[in-house]
Parts: sequence; structure tokens; C-alpha cells
Amino acid sequence: MKKAIGIDLGTTNSVVAIKKKDVEILRNKENLELTRSCIGVKNDEILVGKTAYDLFKRDPENTIFSVKRLMGGAITDPMIQKMKNDNDYYRFSITSLEGGTEDALAIILGGKQYTPEELSAIIIKKLKKDAEENMDDELSNIVVTVPAYFTEKQKNATRLAAHYTGVKVSKILAEPTAAAIAYGVDDLEPGEATTVLIYDFGGVRLTCQY
Repeated sequence: MKKAIGIDLGTTNSVVAIKKKDVEILRNKENLELTRSCIGVKNDEILVGKTAYDLFKRDPENTIFSVKRLMGGAITDPMIQKMKNDNDYYRFSITSLEGGTEDALAIILGGKQYTPEELSAIIIKKLKKDAEENMDDELSNIVVTVPAYFTEKQKNATRLAAHYTGVKVSKILAEPTAAAIAYGVDDLEPGEATTVLIYDFGGVRLTCQY
């Protein structure tokens, strides 16, 4: 029987969960609850998660993290220009996409260009595959959480990344909304609560010794 899962496609880490009576986090192939949102290329092999993070420590130029910050962005965006020029922290290369529109961007890993959507799709593909192995079942749909500030362009980029993996996005949920649902806000009886405060702590910057 095909099932649906929820994916928090995070800036630093990603996580997969399924809601039964309570929310259950599905461990990945490495038996970890969190999967590093990290992709690397080593000898034409694409690495994702912990193996990519291990490569990042040795070969930061061919490893990317924080790809979520690039989703739906343009090469001319001030934040992306700041990332592009911050070579002390972001060691991977950000450039204009060959054959793309004037503002389209790409990331260079292993000498090849990748769009942010293609790289996010690699993360989603691993999360989906690991979840299927965990549940011993096939997945047909996913719900993906995004920051509350995401624009429609950024949401559409997230949908496109999922589309590349062949899975359907049932819904794009704002992360604070997903957190509220996970903790049972949708199960409250009338009159049980009048105000609910959700605090999104967010991710942290990776720090490594080069």
C-alpha cells in the first residue's frame, strides 16, 4: 500500500516523518534521524548526507551545503551575490547557468553545472529511498515543509525538485504550520486553546577546519 510522508527539507539537516497517532521520525539508511542537507561529487560519484559531509571536510570546493538558500533565486539576488563572494565560507562555485535565462544560476561540482532544484532533488531522492526501505513500502506522495517567508517562486522550485524524483507533492506547508500540526494543534477540541505560539529556531552555520 502506497503511503505519504512529510519531509523537512532543511538548510542544515533534513528529516522524514510519518503521522500515525503521533508523529514518527523515520531513520535513514545510516540509522540517523537527521540527514545532512549536503551534496558532494567525488570521482564523478554523487554523495549525499553524511558521506557528503565527510567529503566537505576534505574537499569543500566540490561539496555544497545550504542549497536551500539558492532555491528559486536569481544570480543577481543580493543574498546570492553575497554567498557567491564569500569564498571563506562557501567554497563551492556559484555561476550563471549555461543555456539558461539571464538570471538563472548554477552550482559547479566536479566540473559540472547543477541547478539548485537538481541538487535538492538528490536530497529528496535519498530521503524517499531511505523512508521506503524503513517502512518496506512504496511512497507515492510527500508533504514538504518550507520557511514561512518562502515566495511562490521558491515554493515552485521546491515542487520542481520533488518532480525530478518522480514523487508528487501533496502539499507545501510552512514550517511553523507543520510544527503546530506535529504537536497536535489540529486535534485540539473547540475552546482548548485560543492562541498558539510557534518558535522556529532555524538552522546553524556549519563550521569546519580546512
